[in-house]
Amino acid sequence: MRLSRLSDATAWAAELAAVARGAEVQPLESAVGAPGSVVYLGSVAARERIWLQFDAASDPTAVVAAAWAVVESVTSERVSRHRLPVVGRACLAVALPAQGRLARPEPVPYLDGGLLGAQGSVLAAMRRFQPTWLVHFQDWSGTGTPSVQAVSLAGSSRTEVPAAGELGESMRVVESYLLDGDLHRRLDGGGRLRTWLGQPTAAARALGEAPDPRACAMTARYVERMGYRTPRSLSGAERARVLEESAVIEVGPGRYIPRPAWRRLGGGNLAELALTELGAGGLTGQTLGGSVSRRAGQALALAEGAVVHRLNLDVTEGGP
Repeated sequence: MRLSRLSDATAWAAELAAVARGAEVQPLESAVGAPGSVVYLGSVAARERIWLQFDAASDPTAVVAAAWAVVESVTSERVSRHRLPVVGRACLAVALPAQGRLARPEPVPYLDGGLLGAQGSVLAAMRRFQPTWLVHFQDWSGTGTPSVQAVSLAGSSRTEVPAAGELGESMRVVESYLLDGDLHRRLDGGGRLRTWLGQPTAAARALGEAPDPRACAMTARYVERMGYRTPRSLSGAERARVLEESAVIEVGPGRYIPRPAWRRLGGGNLAELALTELGAGGLTGQTLGGSVSRRAGQALALAEGAVVHRLNLDVTEGGP
């Protein structure tokens, strides 16, 4: 793939079709009118149907490279540890934009979109696909020149953000899965996940035992094992001040879940819509800075970790 040709939509589509090796490729309209695509891979009869969306708000080079790598890894004949189990046990839909540019909100929100986002053509394709698991990577880099220090992790309008709240070259993840109502309200009310001795509380154990939260936690560890960071966890008064203005609850370093009030609205981002409409859990990864190669690497690590742990294919780090 020659990334320099991404500005030529016709050449880009032709090269994507060539790499997909006969897989079904369908066009997607984007928020700025530029074409995107969704590529369908794997077993059409598989029980697990995983939607992978690589999205950007400006330069799509990094996310297209990541999506391209996913398509190539599934369709190639190279020896791979996970390719055959993934192809045999899952059907994948890989959605990606072609080109375009959106104005980035300041600061970057938790519940948002991108060039593809959660608009009509994407939702229609997702409903037809009927996913059981969804991963939405969003690259918010290159859409402006404000300093990283001015980007609030909580989505507020404050410009003085503690160092621990900087997104920078790290990636934060918003997780979407069904939660017991009492547990969700307890977490929203400030329920602790660790005792003062550092031991997990009952709420933390409940999250750790549920399949979807456990898969998300293991995906976060997988991303870190691949050499990428998540934002450092806030603590004390800073944590209380930042999170009280937010639409999310912190459940780990760089890991968040929507507050019950936002979930009751029935949407917010693509993963929440998939959960509300189709019962499909998932996660939304967001990054703000770093080189093209690092952002592409983050997207690949998130997608691979989510697929591997959804399918119980990793036997390291306490995996099944």
